[in-house]
Amino acid sequence: MQRLIVAVLCTILAGWSGAASATPVELIENGGFDQGLAGWNRYGDVQVVPAGWYATSILGMEGNFALLGADTGAGLSALWQTFSIQGIDQLEVSFDWTFPYTDLSAHREDTFLSFVRQDGTPVMRLSIMDLQSDGVNWTNHGSFQTILDVSAYTSPDAILAFQLWEQGWWTSSVVGIDNVSVRGTAPVPEPGTMVLFATGLAGIAGVLKKKRRGDGR
Repeated sequence: MQRLIVAVLCTILAGWSGAASATPVELIENGGFDQGLAGWNRYGDVQVVPAGWYATSILGMEGNFALLGADTGAGLSALWQTFSIQGIDQLEVSFDWTFPYTDLSAHREDTFLSFVRQDGTPVMRLSIMDLQSDGVNWTNHGSFQTILDVSAYTSPDAILAFQLWEQGWWTSSVVGIDNVSVRGTAPVPEPGTMVLFATGLAGIAGVLKKKRRGDGR
C-alpha cells in the first residue's frame, strides 16, 4: 500500500510540474483563414481573399487573409470569434493587420479598432484603438502582440473582434487581418501549495505504514 501511495504521489507531482510548464493552448480556430471564415462570425462586408504580390510584399499579408470593407463605401464591417477561457488566467494575443485608406474629408474619418471582451463587460481594447484615416496611405500595416490578464473574468467565454466603421463621403478604406492567435495559459500552482499537498500525501503514507505494522502485516 505504501508503495502505491508513493507511486501516486510521484505521478501527481510529475503531472503538476508538467502543467506548470505547459505550452499555452491555442484558443482561436482558423487564425490564418486557410479554411475561409470557418469558426468566425461576420457582419457587413467581410470576405477572405488570397494575398497577391501587393498584399504580400507591401502590406505584410500571406496566404489567405480576412478583408473588411472592400465592397462598401460606408457602414460597419465586423469579424469576431468567441472562445472559452475556462481555467485560463492569461491570454497571449497577436495578429497582423493592414489599414490602407484614402480620406479627403476633414470630419468623417474611417476608424479601425479591435478588442477582446467578455459578454456584459466593458470592452478591453487592443492595438489599433480608433486608428483614424487622415489623408492617403496605402502601405499602412503592422503586427500586434500583447498579454492580457483575464483572471477577473466571471464568464467562461470571451470574444476577439475586429471592426471597421466607414463614414463614406470622400473616404475609402479596408482592413486586412491575418495570422490571428489567442493562446491561453492556466494558473500555475504556487510552490507553497505544492509542498503542502506533497506533505499531506506523505503523511497519509506514513499513517498507512503505521497501521500496517499495528496489524502485524
